[in-house]
Amino acid sequence: MKLPENLEQMLAGQPFSAETAGLSAAEVRIYPDSVLKAEPRSEKAALHVAMLRWMHGRLPVPEVLCCENDAEMQYLLMSRIRGQRACSPYYLERPKLLAKLLADAMQQLWHTDLTDCPRVCTLDDLLEAGEKRVRAHLVNTDDPEIFGDDGFYSPTKLLNWLRENRPESEPALSHGDFCLPNILLEGESVSGMIDLGDACVFDRWYDIALCWQSLYRNLNGYYGGAVYSGWDPMLLFDALGMEPDWDRIRYFICLDALF
Repeated sequence: MKLPENLEQMLAGQPFSAETAGLSAAEVRIYPDSVLKAEPRSEKAALHVAMLRWMHGRLPVPEVLCCENDAEMQYLLMSRIRGQRACSPYYLERPKLLAKLLADAMQQLWHTDLTDCPRVCTLDDLLEAGEKRVRAHLVNTDDPEIFGDDGFYSPTKLLNWLRENRPESEPALSHGDFCLPNILLEGESVSGMIDLGDACVFDRWYDIALCWQSLYRNLNGYYGGAVYSGWDPMLLFDALGMEPDWDRIRYFICLDALF
């Protein structure tokens, strides 16, 4: 990767490793005290930087150390947050503690003052973006829990169902991809939130749904790992102090399947 001169000077001689977790097409390098994300220039990439700057000081998110652009790429250098991913065996073996910490992270997001937040999304926005992906044949249909004999026969069918079954909105600051690898923990506290490229004001049930799905899959060996006992789905909702709304949870899991 050819870096802008300013970043080359800042990072000269520092060892790094490539980040391979996640589904993003961006190139990510992990340095001893920083993280570099290089991706094509876009409105979404610029909003990611704006959101990080707005969230820093309000929430445990990376600090923007430098952001450079050339004709094609955006290069974002962020501070590195220490901690274990919430999907680490240590926390998966302690489901009650894990549920509490995930609930803490969500509550931090939801209690953030939304004044001047640079990115606000509505369900219409996401359905419109989803429609573009359906038309461009970009939707991954490999998930048997969404598509197939027991699900929707096609992304178009899914999109139509989402349009016809819209829930009432419950606006809140959303992580945008609230899955276990994106929440960092230390001991009995939340040390950070990462991979915030989709963070925005949206709907708190979107975070709940993605968190629930990530918990279920990580604890039940969906990704090829161990199967953990002692998991009760109500642990998350007890920690949140609320009852599960399974219709909303299913809706937002299905919405996420478009992306």
